[in-house]
Amino acid sequence: MVDKSKVQFDFVVHHAAVGLYEDEIQELGGKIYHFTVLDDKNVVKYISELNRFFDEHKEYQIIHGHLSSLAVFYLGVAKKYNVPWRIAHSHGAGFLHTLKGTAKYLLFRTTKWNANVRLACSTEAGKYLYGKDTFEFVPNGIDVDRFTFDENKRIEMRKMLGIRDEYVIGHVGRFNLQKNHEYLLRIFKEVQQKTPNIKLLLLGEGELFSKIQNLAEDLEIKDKIIFAGVHKDVENYYQAMDAFVLPSLFEGLPVTGIEAQYSGLPCFFSDEVTREVKICSDTKFLKIGNENLGLWVDAISQQRINKERNKIELITKKFDIRTAAKSMEKRYIDLWKQSNS
Repeated sequence: MVDKSKVQFDFVVHHAAVGLYEDEIQELGGKIYHFTVLDDKNVVKYISELNRFFDEHKEYQIIHGHLSSLAVFYLGVAKKYNVPWRIAHSHGAGFLHTLKGTAKYLLFRTTKWNANVRLACSTEAGKYLYGKDTFEFVPNGIDVDRFTFDENKRIEMRKMLGIRDEYVIGHVGRFNLQKNHEYLLRIFKEVQQKTPNIKLLLLGEGELFSKIQNLAEDLEIKDKIIFAGVHKDVENYYQAMDAFVLPSLFEGLPVTGIEAQYSGLPCFFSDEVTREVKICSDTKFLKIGNENLGLWVDAISQQRINKERNKIELITKKFDIRTAAKSMEKRYIDLWKQSNS
Protein backbone atom coordinates (compact mmCIF):
# COMPACT_ATOMS: atom_id res chain seq x y z
CA MET A 1 0.00 0.00 0.00
CA VAL A 2 1.09 3.63 0.37
CA ASP A 3 4.39 3.98 2.27
CA LYS A 4 3.50 5.96 5.41
CA SER A 5 7.11 7.09 5.75
CA LYS A 6 6.72 8.94 2.44
CA VAL A 7 3.08 10.02 2.37
CA GLN A 8 0.86 10.97 5.32
CA PHE A 9 -2.90 11.38 4.91
CA ASP A 10 -4.93 13.82 7.00
CA PHE A 11 -8.68 14.17 6.41
CA VAL A 12 -11.33 16.86 6.37
CA VAL A 13 -14.85 15.46 6.79
CA HIS A 14 -18.04 17.45 6.47
CA HIS A 15 -20.16 15.98 9.26
CA ALA A 16 -19.85 16.31 13.03
CA ALA A 17 -20.40 12.58 13.53
CA VAL A 18 -17.43 10.27 13.97
CA GLY A 19 -16.98 7.99 10.96
CA LEU A 20 -16.40 4.25 10.78
CA TYR A 21 -12.67 4.43 10.06
CA GLU A 22 -11.55 7.32 12.26
CA ASP A 23 -9.87 5.13 14.88
CA GLU A 24 -7.90 3.34 12.18
CA ILE A 25 -6.84 6.62 10.57
CA GLN A 26 -5.62 8.03 13.87
CA GLU A 27 -3.75 4.84 14.68
CA LEU A 28 -1.89 5.29 11.40
CA GLY A 29 -0.92 8.83 12.39
CA GLY A 30 -3.58 10.72 10.44
CA LYS A 31 -5.38 13.82 11.67
CA ILE A 32 -9.12 14.34 11.17
CA TYR A 33 -10.75 17.75 10.97
CA HIS A 34 -14.54 17.98 11.29
CA PHE A 35 -16.58 20.63 9.50
CA THR A 36 -20.36 20.65 9.86
CA VAL A 37 -21.63 22.17 6.62
CA LEU A 38 -23.51 19.00 5.61
CA ASP A 39 -25.27 19.09 8.98
CA ASP A 40 -26.09 22.76 9.44
CA LYS A 41 -26.04 23.83 5.74
CA ASN A 42 -24.33 27.06 6.85
CA VAL A 43 -22.13 27.88 3.86
CA VAL A 44 -21.05 31.28 5.22
CA LYS A 45 -19.76 29.61 8.39
CA TYR A 46 -18.10 26.91 6.29
CA ILE A 47 -16.18 29.43 4.17
CA SER A 48 -15.04 31.21 7.33
CA GLU A 49 -13.85 27.89 8.79
CA LEU A 50 -11.98 27.08 5.59
CA ASN A 51 -10.22 30.43 5.61
CA ARG A 52 -9.15 29.90 9.20
CA PHE A 53 -8.05 26.34 8.48
CA PHE A 54 -5.80 27.20 5.53
CA ASP A 55 -4.43 30.24 7.33
CA GLU A 56 -3.41 28.04 10.28
CA HIS A 57 -2.24 25.01 8.26
CA LYS A 58 0.20 26.21 5.66
CA GLU A 59 1.99 22.85 5.82
CA TYR A 60 -0.44 21.26 3.37
CA GLN A 61 0.91 21.39 -0.17
CA ILE A 62 -1.49 18.90 -1.75
CA ILE A 63 -5.27 18.91 -1.32
CA HIS A 64 -7.04 15.90 -2.82
CA GLY A 65 -10.78 16.57 -3.04
CA HIS A 66 -13.36 13.82 -3.44
CA LEU A 67 -16.54 15.72 -2.51
CA SER A 68 -17.24 17.56 -5.75
CA SER A 69 -20.36 19.42 -4.60
CA LEU A 70 -18.28 21.42 -2.08
CA ALA A 71 -15.02 21.54 -4.05
CA VAL A 72 -15.75 25.03 -5.35
CA PHE A 73 -15.40 26.17 -1.74
CA TYR A 74 -12.52 24.14 -0.31
CA LEU A 75 -10.42 24.14 -3.48
CA GLY A 76 -11.24 27.80 -4.00
CA VAL A 77 -10.02 28.77 -0.53
CA ALA A 78 -6.98 26.49 -0.96
CA LYS A 79 -6.17 28.37 -4.17
CA LYS A 80 -6.56 31.69 -2.34
CA TYR A 81 -3.99 30.53 0.23
CA ASN A 82 -1.62 29.38 -2.52
CA VAL A 83 -1.79 25.65 -1.89
CA PRO A 84 0.42 24.44 -4.78
CA TRP A 85 -1.53 21.35 -5.81
CA ARG A 86 -5.30 21.12 -5.77
CA ILE A 87 -6.63 17.76 -6.98
CA ALA A 88 -10.25 17.31 -8.02
CA HIS A 89 -11.36 13.69 -8.22
CA SER A 90 -14.66 12.89 -9.91
CA HIS A 91 -16.62 9.88 -8.64
CA GLY A 92 -20.04 10.57 -10.15
CA ALA A 93 -21.53 10.42 -13.63
CA GLY A 94 -25.02 11.84 -13.15
CA PHE A 95 -27.39 13.62 -10.82
CA LEU A 96 -30.94 13.44 -9.56
CA HIS A 97 -33.19 15.83 -11.49
CA THR A 98 -34.58 17.49 -8.40
CA LEU A 99 -34.02 21.05 -7.14
CA LYS A 100 -31.35 19.82 -4.72
CA GLY A 101 -29.78 17.55 -7.33
CA THR A 102 -29.61 20.32 -9.91
CA ALA A 103 -28.04 22.71 -7.40
CA LYS A 104 -25.39 20.13 -6.56
CA TYR A 105 -24.73 19.55 -10.26
CA LEU A 106 -24.15 23.26 -10.85
CA LEU A 107 -21.66 23.26 -7.98
CA PHE A 108 -19.99 20.14 -9.44
CA ARG A 109 -19.35 21.91 -12.70
CA THR A 110 -17.42 24.75 -11.03
CA THR A 111 -14.89 22.36 -9.47
CA LYS A 112 -12.50 22.45 -12.42
CA TRP A 113 -11.98 26.20 -12.05
CA ASN A 114 -9.97 25.79 -8.86
CA ALA A 115 -8.25 22.47 -9.57
CA ASN A 116 -4.89 22.15 -11.30
CA VAL A 117 -4.94 18.33 -11.28
CA ARG A 118 -8.06 16.58 -12.64
CA LEU A 119 -8.72 12.91 -11.93
CA ALA A 120 -11.74 10.64 -12.46
CA CYS A 121 -12.68 7.10 -11.47
CA SER A 122 -14.08 6.44 -14.96
CA THR A 123 -14.27 8.06 -18.37
CA GLU A 124 -17.93 8.95 -17.86
CA ALA A 125 -17.20 10.47 -14.44
CA GLY A 126 -14.49 12.60 -16.01
CA LYS A 127 -16.72 13.88 -18.81
CA TYR A 128 -19.46 14.60 -16.28
CA LEU A 129 -17.30 16.86 -14.12
CA TYR A 130 -14.77 18.33 -16.53
CA GLY A 131 -16.65 18.42 -19.82
CA LYS A 132 -14.17 18.72 -22.70
CA ASP A 133 -11.24 19.58 -20.42
CA THR A 134 -8.49 16.99 -20.07
CA PHE A 135 -8.41 14.61 -17.10
CA GLU A 136 -6.79 11.35 -16.08
CA PHE A 137 -8.60 8.07 -15.44
CA VAL A 138 -7.53 6.65 -12.05
CA PRO A 139 -9.18 3.27 -11.25
CA ASN A 140 -10.63 2.76 -7.78
CA GLY A 141 -8.56 0.14 -5.99
CA ILE A 142 -9.59 -2.56 -3.53
CA ASP A 143 -7.67 -5.06 -1.43
CA VAL A 144 -8.43 -8.03 -3.67
CA ASP A 145 -7.20 -10.59 -1.13
CA ARG A 146 -10.01 -9.59 1.25
CA PHE A 147 -12.62 -10.60 -1.30
CA THR A 148 -11.29 -13.99 -2.40
CA PHE A 149 -14.00 -16.61 -2.01
CA ASP A 150 -13.82 -18.72 1.15
CA GLU A 151 -16.24 -21.62 1.48
CA ASN A 152 -15.82 -21.82 5.27
CA LYS A 153 -16.55 -18.11 5.65
CA ARG A 154 -19.61 -18.56 3.43
CA ILE A 155 -20.96 -21.28 5.70
CA GLU A 156 -20.25 -19.17 8.79
CA MET A 157 -21.91 -16.03 7.41
CA ARG A 158 -24.98 -17.79 6.10
CA LYS A 159 -25.47 -19.46 9.47
CA MET A 160 -25.12 -16.12 11.26
CA LEU A 161 -27.66 -14.51 8.90
CA GLY A 162 -30.13 -17.38 9.22
CA ILE A 163 -29.72 -18.48 5.61
CA ARG A 164 -30.00 -22.17 4.86
CA ASP A 165 -30.22 -23.42 1.28
CA GLU A 166 -31.75 -20.23 -0.16
CA TYR A 167 -30.39 -18.52 -3.25
CA VAL A 168 -29.25 -15.07 -2.08
CA ILE A 169 -29.34 -11.95 -4.20
CA GLY A 170 -27.14 -9.26 -2.68
CA HIS A 171 -26.78 -5.50 -2.87
CA VAL A 172 -24.46 -3.04 -1.11
CA GLY A 173 -25.30 0.65 -1.29
CA ARG A 174 -26.66 3.69 0.47
CA PHE A 175 -30.44 3.88 0.64
CA ASN A 176 -30.95 6.85 -1.66
CA LEU A 177 -32.59 7.49 -5.03
CA GLN A 178 -29.40 6.90 -7.00
CA LYS A 179 -29.13 3.26 -5.96
CA ASN A 180 -32.71 2.56 -7.10
CA HIS A 181 -33.73 0.24 -4.27
CA GLU A 182 -37.39 0.48 -5.24
CA TYR A 183 -36.62 -1.05 -8.63
CA LEU A 184 -34.46 -3.69 -6.94
CA LEU A 185 -37.35 -4.74 -4.73
CA ARG A 186 -39.66 -4.99 -7.72
CA ILE A 187 -37.10 -7.18 -9.50
CA PHE A 188 -36.85 -9.37 -6.43
CA LYS A 189 -40.64 -9.61 -6.11
CA GLU A 190 -40.83 -11.07 -9.63
CA VAL A 191 -37.79 -13.33 -9.26
CA GLN A 192 -39.06 -14.90 -6.05
CA GLN A 193 -42.28 -15.83 -7.78
CA LYS A 194 -40.20 -17.97 -10.16
CA THR A 195 -37.72 -19.08 -7.52
CA PRO A 196 -39.49 -19.15 -4.14
CA ASN A 197 -36.45 -20.43 -2.22
CA ILE A 198 -34.65 -17.10 -2.37
CA LYS A 199 -33.61 -14.15 -0.19
CA LEU A 200 -32.45 -10.58 -0.70
CA LEU A 201 -29.50 -9.35 1.38
CA LEU A 202 -29.19 -5.56 1.63
CA LEU A 203 -26.25 -3.73 3.20
CA GLY A 204 -26.35 0.02 3.80
CA GLU A 205 -28.20 2.83 5.47
CA GLY A 206 -29.59 6.15 4.30
CA GLU A 207 -32.49 8.55 4.11
CA LEU A 208 -34.78 6.13 2.24
CA PHE A 209 -34.23 3.17 4.56
CA SER A 210 -37.69 3.34 6.21
CA LYS A 211 -39.42 3.95 2.88
CA ILE A 212 -37.82 0.82 1.39
CA GLN A 213 -38.78 -1.22 4.45
CA ASN A 214 -42.37 -0.04 4.05
CA LEU A 215 -42.33 -0.91 0.35
CA ALA A 216 -41.09 -4.40 1.22
CA GLU A 217 -44.13 -4.80 3.47
CA ASP A 218 -46.49 -3.50 0.78
CA LEU A 219 -45.01 -5.96 -1.75
CA GLU A 220 -45.31 -8.75 0.85
CA ILE A 221 -41.63 -9.70 0.56
CA LYS A 222 -40.21 -8.27 3.79
CA ASP A 223 -39.89 -11.74 5.34
CA LYS A 224 -37.51 -12.65 2.50
CA ILE A 225 -35.26 -9.60 2.92
CA ILE A 226 -32.33 -9.24 5.30
CA PHE A 227 -31.60 -5.59 6.13
CA ALA A 228 -28.05 -6.05 7.40
CA GLY A 229 -27.01 -2.41 7.99
CA VAL A 230 -23.45 -1.11 7.59
CA HIS A 231 -20.37 -3.22 8.37
CA LYS A 232 -16.63 -2.75 8.06
CA ASP A 233 -16.23 -6.42 7.13
CA VAL A 234 -18.36 -6.13 4.00
CA GLU A 235 -16.17 -8.75 2.30
CA ASN A 236 -17.68 -11.41 4.57
CA TYR A 237 -21.21 -10.55 3.47
CA TYR A 238 -20.32 -11.02 -0.20
CA GLN A 239 -19.41 -14.59 0.75
CA ALA A 240 -23.02 -15.25 1.75
CA MET A 241 -24.41 -14.07 -1.60
CA ASP A 242 -25.02 -15.99 -4.82
CA ALA A 243 -25.50 -13.01 -7.13
CA PHE A 244 -25.07 -9.23 -6.97
CA VAL A 245 -27.54 -6.72 -8.41
CA LEU A 246 -26.93 -2.98 -8.86
CA PRO A 247 -29.74 -1.22 -10.79
CA SER A 248 -28.41 2.32 -10.18
CA LEU A 249 -29.79 5.37 -11.96
CA PHE A 250 -26.20 6.60 -12.41
CA GLU A 251 -22.71 5.76 -11.16
CA GLY A 252 -19.15 6.95 -11.55
CA LEU A 253 -17.48 3.61 -11.06
CA PRO A 254 -19.04 1.63 -8.19
CA VAL A 255 -16.44 0.05 -5.92
CA THR A 256 -19.10 -2.43 -4.78
CA GLY A 257 -19.26 -3.73 -8.34
CA ILE A 258 -15.52 -4.41 -8.31
CA GLU A 259 -15.73 -6.03 -4.88
CA ALA A 260 -18.60 -8.29 -5.93
CA GLN A 261 -16.79 -9.49 -9.04
CA TYR A 262 -13.60 -10.21 -7.12
CA SER A 263 -15.79 -12.21 -4.72
CA GLY A 264 -16.70 -14.41 -7.67
CA LEU A 265 -20.32 -13.30 -7.88
CA PRO A 266 -22.32 -13.10 -11.10
CA CYS A 267 -23.18 -9.40 -11.39
CA PHE A 268 -26.13 -7.61 -12.94
CA PHE A 269 -25.64 -3.86 -13.40
CA SER A 270 -27.90 -1.23 -14.93
CA ASP A 271 -26.68 0.04 -18.28
CA GLU A 272 -26.21 3.44 -16.60
CA VAL A 273 -23.11 1.96 -14.91
CA THR A 274 -19.87 2.57 -16.80
CA ARG A 275 -18.56 -0.45 -18.69
CA GLU A 276 -15.15 0.19 -17.12
CA VAL A 277 -16.43 -1.62 -14.03
CA LYS A 278 -16.44 -4.91 -15.96
CA ILE A 279 -13.62 -7.23 -14.90
CA CYS A 280 -15.36 -10.60 -15.40
CA SER A 281 -16.47 -11.81 -18.80
CA ASP A 282 -19.97 -12.87 -17.67
CA THR A 283 -20.91 -9.55 -16.01
CA LYS A 284 -24.20 -8.30 -17.45
CA PHE A 285 -25.55 -4.77 -18.10
CA LEU A 286 -29.33 -4.37 -18.37
CA LYS A 287 -31.65 -1.48 -19.14
CA ILE A 288 -33.74 -0.13 -16.28
CA GLY A 289 -37.38 0.97 -16.41
CA ASN A 290 -40.66 -0.83 -15.80
CA GLU A 291 -40.78 -2.04 -19.40
CA ASN A 292 -37.45 -3.82 -18.87
CA LEU A 293 -38.25 -5.50 -15.56
CA GLY A 294 -38.63 -8.84 -17.32
CA LEU A 295 -35.05 -8.65 -18.66
CA TRP A 296 -33.72 -8.55 -15.10
CA VAL A 297 -36.05 -11.26 -13.88
CA ASP A 298 -35.10 -13.64 -16.71
CA ALA A 299 -31.35 -12.97 -16.42
CA ILE A 300 -31.28 -13.50 -12.66
CA SER A 301 -33.65 -16.48 -12.71
CA GLN A 302 -31.51 -18.26 -15.31
CA GLN A 303 -28.30 -17.74 -13.35
CA ARG A 304 -26.88 -20.77 -11.62
CA ILE A 305 -24.67 -20.86 -8.53
CA ASN A 306 -20.97 -20.90 -9.36
CA LYS A 307 -19.55 -23.83 -7.41
CA GLU A 308 -15.98 -22.66 -8.04
CA ARG A 309 -16.24 -18.97 -7.23
CA ASN A 310 -12.53 -18.73 -6.44
CA LYS A 311 -11.75 -19.52 -10.09
CA ILE A 312 -13.24 -16.35 -11.53
CA GLU A 313 -12.04 -15.15 -14.91
CA LEU A 314 -10.57 -11.67 -14.47
CA ILE A 315 -10.13 -9.51 -17.54
CA THR A 316 -7.83 -7.05 -15.75
CA LYS A 317 -6.00 -6.57 -12.47
CA LYS A 318 -5.90 -2.77 -12.63
CA PHE A 319 -8.27 -2.48 -9.65
CA ASP A 320 -5.82 -4.16 -7.26
CA ILE A 321 -5.20 -1.68 -4.42
CA ARG A 322 -1.47 -2.37 -4.58
CA THR A 323 -1.31 -1.08 -8.14
CA ALA A 324 -3.59 1.88 -7.45
CA ALA A 325 -1.83 2.86 -4.20
CA LYS A 326 1.66 2.80 -5.67
CA SER A 327 0.49 4.88 -8.60
CA MET A 328 -1.01 7.53 -6.32
CA GLU A 329 2.01 7.45 -4.01
CA LYS A 330 4.28 8.24 -6.95
CA ARG A 331 1.97 11.03 -8.06
CA TYR A 332 1.92 12.66 -4.62
CA ILE A 333 5.70 12.49 -4.31
CA ASP A 334 6.22 13.91 -7.80
CA LEU A 335 3.87 16.81 -7.04
CA TRP A 336 5.61 17.48 -3.71
CA LYS A 337 8.99 17.51 -5.43
CA GLN A 338 7.74 19.98 -8.03
CA SER A 339 6.48 22.38 -5.37
CA ASN A 340 9.75 22.13 -3.41
CA SER A 341 12.23 22.26 -6.26
